[in-house]
Amino acid sequence: MKRWLIDENKYIESAKIDEFVKEIDKLSKKFNLSISHEDGHGAFIVEEYKEDNIEWLNSCNIGG
Repeated sequence: MKRWLIDENKYIESAKIDEFVKEIDKLSKKFNLSISHEDGHGAFIVEEYKEDNIEWLNSCNIGG
């Protein structure tokens, strides 16, 4: 999956990020919890597992 690389202002593919998100998804399913966010500016929220939360996480940008 291509994600925005902030420092270089371009889209790249990163197997490392793909695997990272997959591992978070496996852990989330194990505990029936997932990471969400209230509005993009405040604190993260841990709540009951929702596929939408994993999709949101998977669409992340890559920082330096």
